[in-house]
Amino acid sequence: MKKIVVFGGGIGGISVLKKLEKYKGDKLDITLVEPKDYVEVPYGMLRAIVDPLDYGKKVRRRISEIVKVRHIQAKLVKLHKNKAILDNDQTITFDYCIIATGSTSRGFEDLKINYKQSFNERKKQWEAYAEQLKSKEKIAIIGGGTVGVELAGEIAEAYPNKKVLLFHNSDRILSPLSKGASKKAHRVLSELGVQIILNTRATIEENNNSKVVIDNSGKRHEVDIIYKSFGNVINTDFLKNNFSNKIDNKNQIKVNSYLQIEGVENIWAIGDINNVPEIKLGTLAIRQADRTASNILKTLNGKKTKPYKPIKGSISFITLGRKNGIAQLPFIRLDFLASYKQKKDLFVTDILYKS
Repeated sequence: MKKIVVFGGGIGGISVLKKLEKYKGDKLDITLVEPKDYVEVPYGMLRAIVDPLDYGKKVRRRISEIVKVRHIQAKLVKLHKNKAILDNDQTITFDYCIIATGSTSRGFEDLKINYKQSFNERKKQWEAYAEQLKSKEKIAIIGGGTVGVELAGEIAEAYPNKKVLLFHNSDRILSPLSKGASKKAHRVLSELGVQIILNTRATIEENNNSKVVIDNSGKRHEVDIIYKSFGNVINTDFLKNNFSNKIDNKNQIKVNSYLQIEGVENIWAIGDINNVPEIKLGTLAIRQADRTASNILKTLNGKKTKPYKPIKGSISFITLGRKNGIAQLPFIRLDFLASYKQKKDLFVTDILYKS
């Protein structure tokens, strides 16, 4: 029997566990290392902030309700080829491991996960933030990337009487996508009442009594609450001692075509943390998890493994409130697919509630 450890209980980690779990007790001794006792679907949390009591109930689920594997609630501190050191001073050994530690958002300081929170504590925290938002009239969002745009759409549609300001430092929101996608997002958000301020590096002044955002022209915008969306930080610090040469200049793990760390055949890295040349999406993390689980089982059975084939080109499924959205695939826009994502509750049920 082989010992396998999965580090990270996000979308990718849980997906690979669901694939491997059926072999637990047969060919695999499986352990999950994840400090939280629950899984959240990160992009779904943007809708949960305006609908915490209905949609918000779906977007977070206890790990024990999804998979029945040994679960160590700790964080990975240092990784070796066949063992790992955790932040509770425990050392765990393995034959194979899968790293799925994901990334952490830059900004949204008040909404970040506290890894010591329980499922119920996190639920109460999020409901409190939702209640806080409900009481505010003027909202500023700094950053016009995917997260900032989706959050602006959710708030503006749920609360049409609130003033929502979206600041972005480029000449168009969603600047990594096509100009057509940016134009549509700008139009839809404007129709929802969002004021979009482009080409500005917003300066923020905050004290106990007021919050002010200053744009490039020097205009001061007094607001009640500020959300900052500055992208993500890749969670790979645990590699910097023993595998520092396996991290690229974007802080991502260098992997081969089989999603294994280059030169290390018993360690796989999936999702946000690897340097696979494709956009980082939950759906693609699941695709990588499926290939990884399949290859591990093939290895155990002495069968030939298959390489992972990245989806090349720009892919995005962006919601603009509950009724509109953008689906950009390589060389084409198929926005009706965004509507499908809406009808499928942003695929939260597929990720958290289906085996």
